Amino acid sequence: MHQSLENCSRFIHKSLFRLKF
Repeated sequence: MHQSLENCSRFIHKSLFRLKF
């Protein structure tokens, strides 16, 4: 369960990072 949440967070962070640039 925790892993799923972390994965989601990582995905969001990556998406934001990509959008930022």
